[in-house]
Amino acid sequence: VSFEVLRSHPEVLRGVKIYWFSASIPPVQENLFRALAQTQWLQSQGAAVQWVTPYLPYARSDKPEFGLGVAAQGRLVADLIEAVGTQGVIVARAHAPQSLGFFKIHADEISARSTLIQYLRAHQVDCVISPDAGFQKDATRYQQELSEAYGKPDSVCLVVMNKQRTAEGEQVLGGTGLEQIAGRKVVIIDDETATGGTLGHVAEAIQKYRPASVFAVVTHLAGSGQKALDSPWIEKLVVTDTLPSRIQSPKLEVVSIAEEIKAVILSHESEF
Repeated sequence: VSFEVLRSHPEVLRGVKIYWFSASIPPVQENLFRALAQTQWLQSQGAAVQWVTPYLPYARSDKPEFGLGVAAQGRLVADLIEAVGTQGVIVARAHAPQSLGFFKIHADEISARSTLIQYLRAHQVDCVISPDAGFQKDATRYQQELSEAYGKPDSVCLVVMNKQRTAEGEQVLGGTGLEQIAGRKVVIIDDETATGGTLGHVAEAIQKYRPASVFAVVTHLAGSGQKALDSPWIEKLVVTDTLPSRIQSPKLEVVSIAEEIKAVILSHESEF
């Protein structure tokens, strides 16, 4: 149901629970404040509003940089969502655990992991690569759950790369467990990419270990991902539909997390 329809029939809103989808599409600021204003109006008419935001705006700004005059804008967005009367939030793969901690209201996170694991299982991927130490915990979950999906504990290997940022740019300095890659279908997994640079660098760095094929998977494609798409080493760049994409490439594949969102909403309703 669109906001225009609800605005025309405010009498139907009293006592109703609404799952209000707020998409992070350009212009982000304008659409964010429109969604906030709509939420405030809906709750003023007696509705209980649950925000569903596949991509939480400004979640990457989760640490203050006072020297640059930048506050934690992720916290600011959380405060604004609460200020208009939102009852709860459902978000897909927040940038970091503290992103959900910004909320005083109930916050659910959809990992998108089960959706992506279905894809990886269908393509018989059997090695998971974390592009850096920061993503190791998530990569371990992928390794374990993909092994379980195959019904063979520890059948999927895990490799953790060592990435370093310098004034010249980003460098991949090797990793742990690289000898396991030979002859395997591997996937480089991250939560988000804009240019695809890290994915491309990792794919190039592991070639001397002779993988059978390389997939790159991210939950949020927050840019063109062009460096990953241009990489001769990456067979597919797989992303979810949390953000809109107009990129046309035979190497880009978009998978839907609609079933995961549906499952969380149904779990909410079963509590009552």
